[in-house]
Amino acid sequence: MSDAGAKPSPSEAPRSGSARAGSVRLGSARPGAPRAASDAPSRVATRGHPGPGASPARGPALERVYVWDWVVRLTHWLIVAGILVLSVSGYFIGDPFSSTSGPATEHHLMAWLRITHFYASILFTLAVLARIAWMFLGPPLARWDQFLPASRARLGEMWQTFRFYVLLRRRPPPVCGHNALAGATYVLVFTLYLLGIASGAALVGVEADLDSPMRWFADLAVVCGGAQSVRWLHHVIMWLLLGFMVHHVYSALLMAMVEKNGVIDSIFSGHKFVSRGLRERGPSGEEAEDA
Repeated sequence: MSDAGAKPSPSEAPRSGSARAGSVRLGSARPGAPRAASDAPSRVATRGHPGPGASPARGPALERVYVWDWVVRLTHWLIVAGILVLSVSGYFIGDPFSSTSGPATEHHLMAWLRITHFYASILFTLAVLARIAWMFLGPPLARWDQFLPASRARLGEMWQTFRFYVLLRRRPPPVCGHNALAGATYVLVFTLYLLGIASGAALVGVEADLDSPMRWFADLAVVCGGAQSVRWLHHVIMWLLLGFMVHHVYSALLMAMVEKNGVIDSIFSGHKFVSRGLRERGPSGEEAEDA
């Protein structure tokens, strides 16, 4: 009997259907037919967000969270600008590395740098004091307990972060704001800020007129062993802060590459990308502020 009009046997049908399914183009499947392998949804993830159909095991989804408010960002950049301007002008005042020809009355280079140093120090002082006040008045992620390890959890986080920095841990513990080790470091940095402000005020007070309010700070020079000792302390603080700035930039770049959460962008925009569970927990178990 001829096979021309014979129907395929049930055992042959799945093989034939499978062959057709493997060559189906996107959108060519019949309504109600099962999806072909090429029709499967994309599994490409961006910013930690798994794509459609991706397995949840790929990692937690990241959410955009408002971390640094405008006061934190503004005082941060004012302090940065203050350190740079004060370092350049202060170094020149202590050891002039340039000179001008002709009568000094026609140039006033040193006078301009001294007045620049004086007004930059006022701006720097106001920025530091505003940031300290914001530690008690600001939102949870800007408060003092983000700097001092005031809980057992923060102490544990500081230890684990230290292990990461000394290459005993592959990744740092996830945090929403400052990690505990960075917060403790900022306590020392703000101490240097205050010492720099006090020593600078003492140096101004030594040279101030007797009826000037800055004369009140001249006693600080006496306590520290004289103007020359205060000048040396002021100079050392400058180099310590410049060294910290180099380390700070390096640490920010390192964390940006490891955590991939927009930590460098956050000091401009205020936003970071954190996991949903971390956002809900926030600092010390509190709800993080969202924009």
